[in-house]
Amino acid sequence: MVAMRWHCFMAGLQTSIRVSSSSLAAKKEDASSVSGIEIQLGDLILQNASAKTDDLQKQGFDAKILGQSVLFRLGEDVFNQVVVDVDYAHHRVAFRDARTVTGPAGAIELPLIELDGERVLPLSINGAAPAQFELELGNVIGPLMVTPAYAARQKLLEGRPSSQRLSGRYSETVVSVDHLSFAGIDFAQVPIALIPDTELPPPSITGGVGLPLLAKFRLIIDYPHSRLYAIPNAGTAMTSIEKDRIGLALDKKVANGFSVAFVSPNSPAEAAGFKKGDKISLIDGKAV
Repeated sequence: MVAMRWHCFMAGLQTSIRVSSSSLAAKKEDASSVSGIEIQLGDLILQNASAKTDDLQKQGFDAKILGQSVLFRLGEDVFNQVVVDVDYAHHRVAFRDARTVTGPAGAIELPLIELDGERVLPLSINGAAPAQFELELGNVIGPLMVTPAYAARQKLLEGRPSSQRLSGRYSETVVSVDHLSFAGIDFAQVPIALIPDTELPPPSITGGVGLPLLAKFRLIIDYPHSRLYAIPNAGTAMTSIEKDRIGLALDKKVANGFSVAFVSPNSPAEAAGFKKGDKISLIDGKAV
């Protein structure tokens, strides 16, 4: 999954979106998307891009947007044409020419190959040989997902306490591993989740690496050359990856408060007596 949401702040940068008449004709047949779009960001021009029609309608067809903050989703069209430089620590994204881009000082170069239709990169758990994990820039929930088969081979659940988390429609088993090594950095006690049986990737792919881990690096993603440069953010090696230590998932779609959507088994939330469907209107005596 390469799609990601990003706020691109383009103060003083001329941005234009051009939609051809043929694309508009195609829209009538498929109302969900439009292809054949030309997008210009400064001197960068992307040809034959595609977009969801709801995104285009928010910006305006044939619109010219000057000095505004534009919300869009980066998809494969962009990644296949240019190098995407994502600086998470400073909330910036840049697009670079694949013909001239090089790795900056201190960058670790990793192979980013295409495998069974997905872009994958190597990652090691508990000192085992690196396995191929899908680059999941859109996964904001957990740092790593693994298949149950890989977890069984590596005995990741043996002798370790585990719990459950809510991820969309699914309840996933969660466990912490002693070590996770990525781009030259070793992270200790990292929470990982097992992929539900109904969502398994092809057998060649071990799982997916998500934003809680990736965001600890500046990433220069070079699809044209099947590589990725990773530069650790300052202090990355010294910071741990956050864990859910409460075990309580809330639903905000409730008037005057929250509704409990999920309680993890054997969690502090369960021990405190929370149950699915409970309503929370006060926290520390204050309205939420």
